[in-house]
Amino acid sequence: MATGGSAQAELEQRRRDLVASVRLAHAKLLELDQQLRLATVAIELRDQLRNLIARRLEHQAATALDGSLAELDLLAAVSDRAALSTERRDRYLELSSCWASLPRPSLRWWPTTRPRASPSPPTSTS
Repeated sequence: MATGGSAQAELEQRRRDLVASVRLAHAKLLELDQQLRLATVAIELRDQLRNLIARRLEHQAATALDGSLAELDLLAAVSDRAALSTERRDRYLELSSCWASLPRPSLRWWPTTRPRASPSPPTSTS
């Protein structure tokens, strides 16, 4: 009986580890979602800044260096967002693999005990 209790304890520990992995992966996924939202806002702001500098360039109130730096800053923000998106996909796959390893109860389909009634023929109202 000691081996049965040991196996049950090991199974319970594995279940706890799996639940902890799922919770951790889910929390990381939520964090990455928030970071992606912030990265999108950062891209929008950097695009506005780039457009502002382009207008200032037209009026000779900024230099070509300012325009180039704004463009590089925007590209860096886009690159950062792409990296976050890739990391989010990886975390999603990790969560999916944890979810897939959860035991599923088997579904049992029981036949109906009563025969189904056949539909009655249409009645004419003439």
